[in-house]
Amino acid sequence: MAKKSEFVFDPAPAAAKIAEVRSIYGGTNHRRVVAADIGKGDLWACVGGMPPTDAMRFHSLDELAEFLEPGDLLVCEGAHLNTPSKGRSKAQPYTAAELEAFHREVEEVGATLMFTAMGKCPRMRAFAAKHFGETHGVVAAKKGDDNDTACIGLYVLTSNKIALVHPREDVEQRRAWSGYRVNVRERANATLNLARDSVPYTEMPGVSEVVQEVMDMFDGETCPFITKEVGSGKNAYSAPNPQLFASIVACVVGPKSEFDDTPVLFTRNGAVPGWGTFKNNALRFNQCHFKSGVARSNLVHWIFRSAIVKFALNRYGVALRGKNEKGNSASVRRNDFTPEQDAIMSEAWAIYRRQLRRVYRAAVEVATSKGYEEVNLD
Repeated sequence: MAKKSEFVFDPAPAAAKIAEVRSIYGGTNHRRVVAADIGKGDLWACVGGMPPTDAMRFHSLDELAEFLEPGDLLVCEGAHLNTPSKGRSKAQPYTAAELEAFHREVEEVGATLMFTAMGKCPRMRAFAAKHFGETHGVVAAKKGDDNDTACIGLYVLTSNKIALVHPREDVEQRRAWSGYRVNVRERANATLNLARDSVPYTEMPGVSEVVQEVMDMFDGETCPFITKEVGSGKNAYSAPNPQLFASIVACVVGPKSEFDDTPVLFTRNGAVPGWGTFKNNALRFNQCHFKSGVARSNLVHWIFRSAIVKFALNRYGVALRGKNEKGNSASVRRNDFTPEQDAIMSEAWAIYRRQLRRVYRAAVEVATSKGYEEVNLD
């Protein structure tokens, strides 16, 4: 690929490449895609299908809204234009009032505003660089906000594999759960980190009783996402995975303090949160910036990644592992998935979420029946 300084955009082959990729991966049906990004306090935007050299810098949200046309789809990371400023980061320069006014302006124009997660940006850049590096001059590396906006625009224009979410009606709601989110994750991290010091998941202080009872409720099930194989050969059998159950339970109950192992129940406003709020805050299964915590690391990185490989192979005979450049076994990169592999991943993820919901509700049922002292984490 030519260096960025030598790149010359040619609309004809660029349009042909976009049509080719869209025929494989889908893409949006909106009239036009506009991708926005914020870096070091600067607001950038690029029309989907255009190269980074066509990215534009805007001086205000009003100016960006005036640029939009009816039928446009404006895409941005939720952390930038759906999360109000806390005064600590240039990535969130706007107040809740400014964001809500901007959301109304976009609606009045007749455009649609949707958000993606920060964690998806590297995947979008890799996808765009793989398919459009030659025709659009984009790169997978973090080169600048002009490159980011071009990659986001190209991805949304030609692929529908990353979920986009609509803005909240009340932007301040994004901060309403911040206290619970941070505190429950800190409590769970402190408990789950003990497992790294060779403390079994079923013996961790403050949670062991609930963990064992919830595991007993799922004894005998063979779901590949919440169980693991114990033993080998003819003696092998499926049993509830202690790491998974402990990761959920540690976000519901925990020791009273560092020096007191008495179990306490974690609440917000006098009640244990429902599954939707729990997954969007404690487990960070949503679209915004913040650290994930040990519980999500256990559930997604250490459990789901290996379970999906077995699920795809056993149910569909499809391999999600291959060989890397050194000839070693390695997972297939998501950007290299075929449509069939993508469909399997979506199905597996839906099954996994449903199973985690069952475990969470069982953990809440057991924990609340114990009569533990409640600790408000808001």
